[in-house]
Amino acid sequence: MEAFANTLFSPAVRLGLAVALIVLAMGVSAGACLRWLRIEQAMREDRPIPPPFQIPVLSLMVAMVTLLLAVLLLSS
Repeated sequence: MEAFANTLFSPAVRLGLAVALIVLAMGVSAGACLRWLRIEQAMREDRPIPPPFQIPVLSLMVAMVTLLLAVLLLSS
C-alpha cells in the first residue's frame, strides 16, 4: 500500500486497507487448506469431490475491499 497509495490516502486509511488485504489473504490460505483436507478425505472414502465453498466467500470479500477502496478514492 505504501508504494502505490502514498499520496492518495492518509496513513490510517493505508493501514486499514493493508489490514483488510492481509485478512483476505489469510482467509484464502485457510480456505485452501480446508478444501485440500476435504478433497483428500473424499478421495480416501471414494466419495465425490465436494463443491468449493471458498469461491463465493472470496468473491464477497474482494467485492467488499474493492467497494471500500472505491469509496475512499471518491471521498478524497
